[in-house]
Amino acid sequence: MADQLSIQGSFNHDGYWWLPTNPEEQIGGTLTFSQEEGASLQLLGIFGGIHGLMKDRDERVTIHGVTKNGKQITLFDALVKSSQMNAPGIMNEQYRPHLVCIGQHMASQADAIFDKSFCRFERLEEWLVASPFKQEWEFEPLKLNLRVDKGKSEELTAFGTYKIGRNSNLHTGGSGQTEFTVKVQSFLYCEMSEPRALAEHFRVATRLQELASLCTGHFLPLTHLHLRVHGSETKGRHPKEVEVFAQMQHPEAGSRPKHEHPLFAVRELLNANDRAIENWFKQYETLSPAINLFFAVTGERQMFVNLRFLLAIQALEVFHRRTTPGTLMPKGEFKKLRKRLVDAIPTDIEPKMVEKLKGAYSFANEPSLMQRLEAMIATVNDDFGEVVPGLTSPFARKVVDTRNYNTHFTGKLEAKAMDGGDMYWATRRIVMLLTYLFLKNIGVMAPAFRIALERHREFEALFASPDAPV
Repeated sequence: MADQLSIQGSFNHDGYWWLPTNPEEQIGGTLTFSQEEGASLQLLGIFGGIHGLMKDRDERVTIHGVTKNGKQITLFDALVKSSQMNAPGIMNEQYRPHLVCIGQHMASQADAIFDKSFCRFERLEEWLVASPFKQEWEFEPLKLNLRVDKGKSEELTAFGTYKIGRNSNLHTGGSGQTEFTVKVQSFLYCEMSEPRALAEHFRVATRLQELASLCTGHFLPLTHLHLRVHGSETKGRHPKEVEVFAQMQHPEAGSRPKHEHPLFAVRELLNANDRAIENWFKQYETLSPAINLFFAVTGERQMFVNLRFLLAIQALEVFHRRTTPGTLMPKGEFKKLRKRLVDAIPTDIEPKMVEKLKGAYSFANEPSLMQRLEAMIATVNDDFGEVVPGLTSPFARKVVDTRNYNTHFTGKLEAKAMDGGDMYWATRRIVMLLTYLFLKNIGVMAPAFRIALERHREFEALFASPDAPV
């Protein structure tokens, strides 16, 4: 693997660009990319000439290009942002592609041509516990001996058609006279038993990134993704690789204190349950609505505290609904009860009230938020064999009152609702609770989590006391 450009970086490429359906019409232009602005292709011309001005603005197209230094580029899901015809002047137009793939021309995102992918996210070395540098000082004369071991490629787990492991790159540079640099970057890889499409590899990368984020208690943005083209390796030459760039969902993630170690490094996770990664992939579709909400809470820096709190509550509710039967009485009995309740609605009341009551009765068999919270707290107490001080019924009651006040702004609840500071710490306590529940769901049990808490000062304090950490 060559040294890869980070997804969070920026670049621009001058070159010629064309539609795969009309490769003879090549137009000069510049592709730019940044995480803040996404990708943009500015052309000195218009595909289709003057007739192209009439094109459907909502049509998503694939664009091929070649840069002036010979790189092949494919742009997927490109939409026209603007087209101009100046007189006098040069016709020009701008496209905004969703995905940028550098290194290969592809007809479709569904092209099953990649057999291995490599990804990297922030602070990956901490999750992998990778320390390639060892240094020794000698003082007479003063000398620093630096040993660098990038380590061998290592398979971590295998299941289904996947082999997931770790490896790293080593790069050196500098003038050699007064400075010398050594950079070691770790990567996770996924090798597949047969070539798969870009979307499948992207899915694997983001799921590994989110599992690592769960294990650290903070969102870790994806920074690199590149893929190996199947069958492109020849004797004496490296296989062909494609770098992928996209404007990610969380361009600004909250930073985690550097002194804090992950709750579970990858080996600790697999020691707690050797099928933990496999379980995460298998259960992802079921849990994905709760996972997406969880990372909206932990991954977005700019968010009002009450909105973050409400999203955290919603994530808890969705998790509980997805992982438990979640009815107060058998469905058959409830169906009869609901009919009795509907039949009992007076016939002389407003139709809008009838509609509202029928809607309310439809969901009456689901537990309330308070009942869901109490059930989850009881589960945690049973798992740990103790009443967890940081998770109690009074805490649940305060959460419910605050949620109800911030949803309905009922005056009588204002005095019971938490203020901004208390809401912040309640949200972090809910994040801790969800972290445990997610990990339990993939087979990491309470004893292992209790030991892991010692490595996370914030979670340990929130677990051990109902008060805000000092």
